[in-house]
Amino acid sequence: MKISENLLQFSNGEALLVVSGDFEVDFYLASNGEINKIDGFLVERRNQDIPVGFVAAESGNIKTLKKFRHSEFIEEFKKHLAGLLAKQLVKEIFLFAPAEVKNELEKALPTKLRKNLRVYEGNFHKEHPFKLLEKLASLPK
Repeated sequence: MKISENLLQFSNGEALLVVSGDFEVDFYLASNGEINKIDGFLVERRNQDIPVGFVAAESGNIKTLKKFRHSEFIEEFKKHLAGLLAKQLVKEIFLFAPAEVKNELEKALPTKLRKNLRVYEGNFHKEHPFKLLEKLASLPK
């Protein structure tokens, strides 16, 4: 989709916007006045191997399930990111992520991309791409 004229146009090369929730990510590619969603995924809240109606009786079990789901999310992120970077020549990257996953997502990025990385903490996953671009203009570098 065409980027509004008053927003960053990305005329110096392709930029990847990674917009994460706790267990979901959307990837947007921006360049030459356009921004498009190119990929995304969601790690399901419920594991298909666990029968419907199963309840974790103790808080320790719930923590274990959440930790498993979190590691599954990070692995899925790495797979999707590797596939995208193999197809696109990305010059800079913008990461919008909640505090719970921000650091691990940063570590999953290739070293050469971390040099051109800007991170915005918060859950912006449901935001329209233009709202994200407005944040790029208003937040400090």
